[in-house]
Amino acid sequence: MYKSKLLTLFRTLTAAEWKAFGKFLHSPYLNSNKRLIPFYGYLKKHHPRFDHKQLEKPTVFAALFSEKAKYDDKLLRATMADLHKAAMRFLAHKQLVEDELLQMELQARHFGQKDNYQKFEKTRLAELEKKATDTVKDMDYFYRNFLAYYQLYFFPGKAGSKISATYLEQADEHLHLFYAVASTRIEVEKRDRDSRLAGQTGKTHLLNIKKWLQDNNLKIPPSIILNRGLINLLEQKKGNHPYFSELKKNYFNSYEILDQFDQKLVFQKLQNYINKEYLKGHAGYLSELLDMYKFGLSKKLFFYGNEIHENTFINIAVTGAACKDFVWTKNFIDDYALFLSPILRDDAKAFANASLAFNQGNFVKATSYLRRIANTGFYYKLRVAPLTIRCFFELYIRDESYFDLLISKIEAFEKYLKRKHLLSEQRILAYNNFCKFVTKLAIHTYSHSNHKYADKKSLNRITEEKTTINRRWILEKINEIKSR
Repeated sequence: MYKSKLLTLFRTLTAAEWKAFGKFLHSPYLNSNKRLIPFYGYLKKHHPRFDHKQLEKPTVFAALFSEKAKYDDKLLRATMADLHKAAMRFLAHKQLVEDELLQMELQARHFGQKDNYQKFEKTRLAELEKKATDTVKDMDYFYRNFLAYYQLYFFPGKAGSKISATYLEQADEHLHLFYAVASTRIEVEKRDRDSRLAGQTGKTHLLNIKKWLQDNNLKIPPSIILNRGLINLLEQKKGNHPYFSELKKNYFNSYEILDQFDQKLVFQKLQNYINKEYLKGHAGYLSELLDMYKFGLSKKLFFYGNEIHENTFINIAVTGAACKDFVWTKNFIDDYALFLSPILRDDAKAFANASLAFNQGNFVKATSYLRRIANTGFYYKLRVAPLTIRCFFELYIRDESYFDLLISKIEAFEKYLKRKHLLSEQRILAYNNFCKFVTKLAIHTYSHSNHKYADKKSLNRITEEKTTINRRWILEKINEIKSR
C-alpha cells in the first residue's frame, strides 16, 4: 500500500487537515459509508509517514474485516478507492468552507437558477464589494469580476435597458484586464521556450500591452509589469546583470500584491534565467541564486504540504556552500532537514553536509559523510560519485598516495555510466568528460607516464570542451596545476 494513491494523498495532509478529515468522515451528512470510519481509525496512528509494515494489504484487510476472513484484494481496493473519493470530497469541502467568495458565487448561481434576479444581484454585488478590498489583483480576480458583471447585465430576461449600463462597462473593463494579464503570461512562457528550445514555438504577436491599457485608461496590474520585464530579459542576446537585478528587486517589492500563481511563476522564471547565465560562465549569478533561495525560503515557496523536497533541500545547501556562506548553510541544513520526509532525511542531510565540508576544504570529513549515504539509486549516484571523485582528487594533489584510489573511483563511475540509464547522450557525454578530465588532471599533477592518458598533449584541450559537469572546478584545478 505504500505507493498507493491513497497513502500518497494522505502524506500531503497536515496534522490539522488529517484531524479534520476524521471529523468529516464522522458526519452523517458528509459521509454515508460507515466502513470508512474504522479504516481511518486504523490509518490514524500511521500519519504522516504511512510506511509501517502493518500497512501491508493483507494486514490491513484482516484489521478491517476479520482475521479469519480470506484475503480479498478486490474488496480492499474498492474500500481504498472509496476512502480516496471521500478524501477528495473533503479537500473540496475544505476549500469551500475557507473561501467565502466562492460560497457567495455558488449562492448567486443558486438564485440565478431560480430566476430570482433580486437575490442574484444582491449576492453578486456583495461578492464584488468584498473582492474590491483584496490587495491582490490577479488574473483570476479579473476573470471572476468579468463573469460577475457579465451575468449581472445579461441575466436571462433582464438584459438591455432594464439593467444598469455600468455592469456592461465593468464587464468590458475586466475582460480587457484579464486578457492583458493572460496574454502576458503566455508570452513569457513562449519567450522562455524559445530561449530553451531554439525558437521551436515560432514567432509571437504580442500587442504593446502597456500602451494598450494606457489608451483605455486602465491601471496596469503589477503582474503585467513583472512579466513584461521577464519578456525583455529573455529577449536579450547577452546576459544583462544590472537589468536582472532591477527586475529581481521589483519582484521582491511587489511579491505581497501578486497572486500565488504569479509569485511562483516569476520566481521560477528568474531562477531559470540565473541557472542559464551561471552555466554560461557568469559566476556572479551564483550569489543571485542563493538570494533567490533565501527569499523563497522566507516565503515558504518550496513547501509541499508540510514537507520540502529532497532535491530542493540539496540544491539550496550546495549553492550556499559554493557561495562560502558556511554559517547560513549549516543553519539551513540543521533547521530544514526536519521538513524532509523521514525516509529520505538522513541521506539528503549527509549529502548536504558533505558538500559543505568539501567547500570548507575538509575533504576527509566530506568523504565520511558520503559513505553514510545508503541510497544507491540512479539520481543519488549521479550526485555522490562526482563529489567523491572531487574529494579524492583534492586529497591526491596533497598526497600522491591517493592516486590509485582516485583512479579506481573514476573507473567505477565510468563503468556505471555504461549501463542503460534515462539520460540524454549530452548528459552522458558531460559525465564521461568529467571522468576523463579529472584523470588527465591527476596525471599532470604528478608524473604517471604509464597511464593511458599520459601521452596526451596538453591540458589546454580540456578548457576548449564545454560539455562537462563541474566545469568551473575543473578550470580552477587546471590553473592550480599550471601555477605549481
